Amino acid sequence: MLLLFNAVVAQNINGLVVDQKTAAPVEMAVIKIANNADYTLTDSAGKFTIAAPDGSQATVSLMGYKTQTVTLVDAITIQLEEAPINLENIIVTGEDISQATIITNELKRLTQPRNVADMFGDAVGFALVKRSTYAIDPVLRSFSEDRLNVQYDCGMKTTNACPNRMDPVTTHIAPEEIEKIEVIRGPFAVRYGSNFGGVINLQSKSAASYKDGLHGNLETGFESNGSSFTGRGGLIYKKNKFDFNTSLEYRSYGDYTDGVGATVPASFNAFDYSIKTGYNATEKQRVQLTWRQTFARDIMHAGLPMDSPKDDSYLVGLDYNYKMVSNTIKSIKTKVYYSYVDHIMNNYKRPSFMRVAAKTPVQAAMYGGKIEMNLQKSENTNWFVGVDLEHKSRDGNRNLEIKKNMMGMPLNPHVFKKLDVWQQGYVNDFGLFVTPKFNLKNNYKLAVGLRSDFVNAGMNNPNPMFESVVGGAIGVQKETNISGFITLKKRFDNGEYQFSFGSGVKTATMTERFINRFTLGNDPYELIGNPYLKPERNNQIEFSINKHLKKATLGTNVFYSSIKDMIIGKIDPSTASTGMSMMPFVKRFVNISSASQYGGEFYFDYHFTPNWTAHTDVSYVYAQNNDWDEPLVHIAPLRSHVNVKYTKTKIWAMLEAKFVTDQERFAPQSGEMRTPGYGVFNVKAGYKINDKINFGMSVLNLTDRAYADHMNFSYKNTNTNSGRVLEMGRNITTQLSYKF
Repeated sequence: MLLLFNAVVAQNINGLVVDQKTAAPVEMAVIKIANNADYTLTDSAGKFTIAAPDGSQATVSLMGYKTQTVTLVDAITIQLEEAPINLENIIVTGEDISQATIITNELKRLTQPRNVADMFGDAVGFALVKRSTYAIDPVLRSFSEDRLNVQYDCGMKTTNACPNRMDPVTTHIAPEEIEKIEVIRGPFAVRYGSNFGGVINLQSKSAASYKDGLHGNLETGFESNGSSFTGRGGLIYKKNKFDFNTSLEYRSYGDYTDGVGATVPASFNAFDYSIKTGYNATEKQRVQLTWRQTFARDIMHAGLPMDSPKDDSYLVGLDYNYKMVSNTIKSIKTKVYYSYVDHIMNNYKRPSFMRVAAKTPVQAAMYGGKIEMNLQKSENTNWFVGVDLEHKSRDGNRNLEIKKNMMGMPLNPHVFKKLDVWQQGYVNDFGLFVTPKFNLKNNYKLAVGLRSDFVNAGMNNPNPMFESVVGGAIGVQKETNISGFITLKKRFDNGEYQFSFGSGVKTATMTERFINRFTLGNDPYELIGNPYLKPERNNQIEFSINKHLKKATLGTNVFYSSIKDMIIGKIDPSTASTGMSMMPFVKRFVNISSASQYGGEFYFDYHFTPNWTAHTDVSYVYAQNNDWDEPLVHIAPLRSHVNVKYTKTKIWAMLEAKFVTDQERFAPQSGEMRTPGYGVFNVKAGYKINDKINFGMSVLNLTDRAYADHMNFSYKNTNTNSGRVLEMGRNITTQLSYKF
C-alpha cells in the first residue's frame, strides 16, 4: 500500500470543465480515461489534473449533463451540455458525503438473485437476515428493518403487512428492475424522511439515457439447485417529450438442497410488472407516473412457523419536477405515492397443523409525499428545504382452530379463536427539513441538516385483552423528534476525507406499539406491544477517507454509535401466554437506556492491467446491549470479500470468495446461538455474442460447502429440525439476454 501511494504517474494534464450556456465552472464532473480505470473529479473552480499521455481519450460525465468523449491535451477547456430533464433521483451525488456508496452489480444479476436484498450480500458493511430465500432484509452494521430507511426511486415506500416480515420492502420489486442501489451510511441525511441508521434508495431503470424510438429486452435464466426459472421482458418507447417504460417478470423457484444434501423448503412463484411513463411539458418541467404490482404465491418460509400462500402488493407514484425556476430557485420537486400489501400466512403445510390450524390474513397501507426546493443564492451556498408526510396503517386477524390441547388430547368440539393482530393501528409522521451546504476555502465543504418530525400514533380498534395488559384505554400518542447532522469534508489530490456527527431518531414501529400476542421470528415468546414507548436515538460519529491512485483505489470508514432508549422485547412474568406458545409468559417491548456499537469498513481495488482487476474488503461491528450486558441481536461477525476479475472486449470471468469468522457474541435472550465461520467460493463468467445478445453463467458455492450465516433464522415448526437454515449448496446458473 505504501508503494502504491508513491507510485510513479504519467504526465499530468490540466483542464477546466464549464457549463456550455453560462460558462460557469462545473464541480464534481468525472473525467475518466478510456480503456482503464484512471479518473479524477473537478474541484469547485471546475479544474482538474489527471495523469495521462497527450491525446488520450476520456469521458466527461456529471448528472444533469450529457456525457462527452474528448481528446485530452494540456490546458483543455471542456464545455458540458445540459441533459434533458428527467426524474432519475440520485441521493448519493445529492448528499456528496464520503459514507455514501452506490451498488451497481451487473454481475450479481447474472447469478439470478431471488430477492433485491441478495444484491446487498457482497456489499461492504452489509449482511442479510434471511427468514427464507424470499423474505430477506439487509443489515447495515447493526441496523436492520425499520432502523434503515429503505425506499424506491428516492421517496416512494411500502411497508410489511406480516409481523414476521415475510414481506419486507425488498420483496415488492423485481431484482432485474433495479438499476442501482444507493446507500448513505449513518444518520447523515434529513431530506429522505426520518433516518436512524442509514438511507437505502432502490433506483429503478430509467428511459432517460435512451434515444428516441422503440427499445426492448428479453431475459431468461435457470438455476440447477431447485430447478428454478426466470423470464423477463421490457419495452421502452421514447418520442420527443414523451417516454414509456414497462417491464414484466415471472420467477418460479423450487426447494433447494443445502451442502449436506438436505432439502430446504424455499419454493415460491412471483409475477411482477411495472409501468413508468413521463412527459416533459417544457425544457424545465416534467411529470412522471409510476405503477407497480407484485403477485407472489405459495411461498415457503423455512425459518418461520408459517408459510405464505399469497403476497400481493401495489404501488403508485406521481412526480413533478420544475428546474431553474428563477436565479435563486434551482428546482422544485414534488412526489406523492400510495402502496398497499395484501398478505396471508398459515401453517397448513406444517406439523403443527395437526394440533392447531392457524390462518392470518393481514393488510398494510402506506401513503405519503414530499415537496422540496433547492435554493442557491451564490456559487458557494446551496440550500434544500422541504416538507414530507408518511402514513402507515395495518389491519388483520389471527384465526385459530384448536384441535388438541397442550397434552395432545383431541378436543371435541374444536375451539375457535380470533385475535386482532394489529388492532387497526396507524402511525403518522409529518416532517420539516433544511440542509444548507457551503463550499469553503481550500477545498473544504460543510453541510448541516436539521429535521423535525411530528408523530402521532393510535389504534382504531383496540383489543380489550391488550388494553388490560398495558393499563387500560389508550389514547393517541404524540411526539416531536428533532434530528440533524453536521459534516466537514476536505478534498485533496485524488482523494477526500470527512468527519461527521449525526443524531437520528426512530419512532416506535407498529409492531413495537401494537402487536397483540404474536410470536416473531425465532423468538418462542408471544410478543405484546407497548403504545407508550419512547423513540430511539442514535448519536453517531464517523470518519472516512478514500484515495484514488494511478492503479488503485482504497478507503475506510470508522464509526461509533451511542444508542439511547433502544426498543427490545423483555420477558414479562406477570402476564401469561395464550397457550399458543410453549413459553408460559409473554414478552413486552420496552426501552433500554443504553446500547452502543462501533466498527468500520475497509476496501481496496487494484488494476493490474486494463484487463485484470482485484478487489478486497473487510467489515466489522461490535454492538452491545449495555443494560443487559449482552450483545445486540442480529450482529454480523467479521467478514471479508475477495475477487479477481478478467475482462476483454467480449468476455469476462471472475473468481470471488467470502470469508466469515465465528460469531461468538450473540443474544441468548433473543434465542440466538453461536455460529461457526465459513468460506465460500464462486466462479462467474460471461460472453457478449454480439451487440444484442449476452450470455452469463456462474457456479455458486463451488465446493458445495455446508454452512449457515449467523443472521439466518432457525427452523421452526417444520419436518426438518436441524436448527439453522443452511445456505444453498452448489448451484449452477445461466442467463441469456437479448436487447434491441
